[in-house]
Amino acid sequence: MAKGTDRRAAYTRSVIKEALLALKKSMPFDEITVSALCREAGIHRGTFYLHYRNTMEVLDEVLDDALDNVRDLPSHLSGGSDGCRCGYPLCRFLRESEKYRPVLMDDALAGHVLDRIAERSRAPFLAYMRPKSALTDEQLEAVLLFQLNGCFAISKKCGGCGDQRWRGVQEAVDHFIRGGLDACGLE
Repeated sequence: MAKGTDRRAAYTRSVIKEALLALKKSMPFDEITVSALCREAGIHRGTFYLHYRNTMEVLDEVLDDALDNVRDLPSHLSGGSDGCRCGYPLCRFLRESEKYRPVLMDDALAGHVLDRIAERSRAPFLAYMRPKSALTDEQLEAVLLFQLNGCFAISKKCGGCGDQRWRGVQEAVDHFIRGGLDACGLE
């Protein structure tokens, strides 16, 4: 049976990912070993290696699961209806996700997290922005990375801000981003 269709494989992968999230609450990622994951998940090392090659693969799958909860930037820029007015919907998810916060907000993992987000966002962002702008793909990618890094930094800084304070920060950033995009000739 293929991994995607086997319920036992899906369950085991889920248990391993939950073990990583549980361990990440109390230790840095670089101290999480395959042995520690196996103990936490209640599985044998052989079982782990049937599903993953290393802890980084588990982390990447956890990040993908987390990002499946985030609306992509193009659909957000086109005026989504979830009430999030931020420049990038990731900011809301970063502030509100208790489950994924230990991974998403870890300074030591920030570069990897941002790379993973950019990797998933690049193609849809470029496809959405190309017809609306005279910017090159390289310039559009720079705009994407600027937005992602800014969103990430503000969400970390304001993670504990109250809703009213956050709305003020969010509106200022939205205004800045919109002005910047308008200045680049977006239609």
